[in-house]
Amino acid sequence: MKTFEMSNNEGVQKVMNKVVLFIVEGALDREFFGYYFSELIENKNLEIYVTNGDLLTKFTRNPERLIEKHFNSALKKSKFLKGDIERIVHICDIDGSYFDEHQIKISPERDYSLKNYEYNPFLKCINFSSEFDKEQIMKSWNNKRNNQEKLCHTKMIEGIRYDLYYVSLYLEHLLLGQCDHKTSSQKKDIIYDKLDKEINFFIDLFELKKDSDDFDESWDKIRESSISFIPSSNLNILINEYIKNK
Repeated sequence: MKTFEMSNNEGVQKVMNKVVLFIVEGALDREFFGYYFSELIENKNLEIYVTNGDLLTKFTRNPERLIEKHFNSALKKSKFLKGDIERIVHICDIDGSYFDEHQIKISPERDYSLKNYEYNPFLKCINFSSEFDKEQIMKSWNNKRNNQEKLCHTKMIEGIRYDLYYVSLYLEHLLLGQCDHKTSSQKKDIIYDKLDKEINFFIDLFELKKDSDDFDESWDKIRESSISFIPSSNLNILINEYIKNK
C-alpha cells in the first residue's frame, strides 16, 4: 500500500483507492502517524495522505473554514479529486490549551535555553520567562482551545467526514512521559527510535494512554486531565475502528 505525504513538489497522483487525508501538526508527527496508520489501514482498499500544519493556533471565528482551506490546498498540491477522499482525520497537540490561569507563572530566574516557557509537572504549572512571552503564547493556546472546542463537535468538512483527535500534551510527551523541551535533533531521535516497530506497539501505546473509548467523553476528560501532565490521547478510538473493520 502506498503512503502519500505532502511535499513542496508533489506531482500528479493516480488514485486507485479511496484516500484517508490526515492533518497533523509537525513533520515528525507526519512521519510517525504516516508510518503506523499506513500499516494499520493496509488491505482495506484505502490509501493515506498525510499533511501537516499548525492550524489551530490561528485566531478565527470559523475554524471549519481553516480546515476547508487546508483541505483544498492539499487537494491542489496532490492533484487528488475531492471525490477521492473518504474522510479527514485531524490530530492535534493539546499543548497548554486547557491550563488554568492559576497554573501560569512568571519565573524570569529560570533557564529558558530552548523556549521561553517550560512545563513544570512537579508544581503542575507552566513557567514563562516574562509577561510578554506569556501573553504571546497564551494567546495562541487560547485560540487553539477555542478552535478545538468547535471542531471536536464538527462532523463534516466540504461534505466529507471529519474527526478531530488529540495527543496530550504532544507526541514526544506521549512516547516518553516527559515534557521537558528537546532540541530538533533530540526530537528526531525520539520519533525515529519508535518507528519500524510492529504494529502492535502502536496499538498498545494508544490503548494504554487512552482517556476513554467514547469520543465525546474523551474530550470531556482531556479538558481536566491535560493540566495534570498525564500523557494521553483518544486515538485509540480511531485505531479500534480500523481494527474492527479489518
